[in-house]
Amino acid sequence: MDDCELDFEEESEEQSDAEITLKQVSDAVVYNTDWTTETIISQFSRGNINLYPHFQRRDAWTIIKKSRFIESILLGLPLPQIVLAENRNERGKYLVLDGKQRMLSLLQFMGLIEGKNNLFNLRGLEILKNLNGLNFKDIERSPDFRDELNQFYNQTIRSVVIRNWPNEGFLHLVFIRLNTGSVQLSPQELRQALFPGKFVDFIEDISYSNKNLQILLRISEPDFRMRDVEILLRYFAFSFFISNYAGNLQIFLDNTCDYLNKNWEANEENIKLRAEEFDKSIEASIEIFGAGRVARKWTKNGLEAKLNRAVLDSISFYFSDDIIRKAALNNAKAIEEAFKSLCLESEEFRTSIGATTKSLGATSSRFILWGQKLREVLELDFRIPTFDSGRIKFSGFWKQENE
Repeated sequence: MDDCELDFEEESEEQSDAEITLKQVSDAVVYNTDWTTETIISQFSRGNINLYPHFQRRDAWTIIKKSRFIESILLGLPLPQIVLAENRNERGKYLVLDGKQRMLSLLQFMGLIEGKNNLFNLRGLEILKNLNGLNFKDIERSPDFRDELNQFYNQTIRSVVIRNWPNEGFLHLVFIRLNTGSVQLSPQELRQALFPGKFVDFIEDISYSNKNLQILLRISEPDFRMRDVEILLRYFAFSFFISNYAGNLQIFLDNTCDYLNKNWEANEENIKLRAEEFDKSIEASIEIFGAGRVARKWTKNGLEAKLNRAVLDSISFYFSDDIIRKAALNNAKAIEEAFKSLCLESEEFRTSIGATTKSLGATSSRFILWGQKLREVLELDFRIPTFDSGRIKFSGFWKQENE
């Protein structure tokens, strides 16, 4: 299993949907501040810097990489800047847009974060080799390292602070631009900080331990870029609110988090039930297609290797229904052939899962076309979404008694 790189194909949120005006950019206040290590630690300890509670689970750096970052601080070497956004509702409190792994390493080194790497021993230092094998407490207690300790606390870490930002879309734009040209991070990481609440904690918790999702993604531990959480969020968004989708994926997912956080108590039972149905849908998908073949599109050259999240949205949407899922499992070979034929024979379906998957037209097309194909193969008369008057309409798979 590959613990680092998930191979995703389709356009996701890693291109910004934000509609930001020049005036909004001009009105945002961006300034530099030279905080010391000690200042950053103090801000965190006072609760002014938000590394959301579960972030340490998504620890991406090895101990050696963490150790060499600490060595750079101790040597006074230049460090990459940290980018913060001030909370619009609480002045003096900040979200971290860029630099979370560096901050996490710093706090773990000092023993301030719970988890397996808390108070780690330094390893792999290339210059301060005499510190290898020591942790922060060892250095703090020894008079021999007084100079190193003073350098550690007094090291300047350039920080960029954004104030008066107009909306969440602006921060999504900044976040994505910060990662342009480097290894891109999932915007789900930012969403976790922007929309804290019980629903967001719930999807992080279950993605952390969902074995079927990890089998699907071919990982053995949670993805540090949180793309496993995003897949789960997309399922909930389309499962609950497909009729509200207007072509802006970022806003759609943001609104789902916001609404289900605020209405957690009223929806908790249904959310947990749908989480179980999602897990069953993934398990069934793996059984039908094979773990390395789920949500991979067919071309004239064969089955592509990259997982397509737009396809996965459609598969999990239908397979989360108990009747449809069981019928599909009983007709696994026919389902696999049906998906293959849809990819090869329907230009509309190919377009809907191709380069631009977020548009309203593409989204409605793939849900409708896959639903039609399933009805045909399974010979079941369930309802599928329709597209009418510029919006997706859906009122459940099965007619209710009072309809």
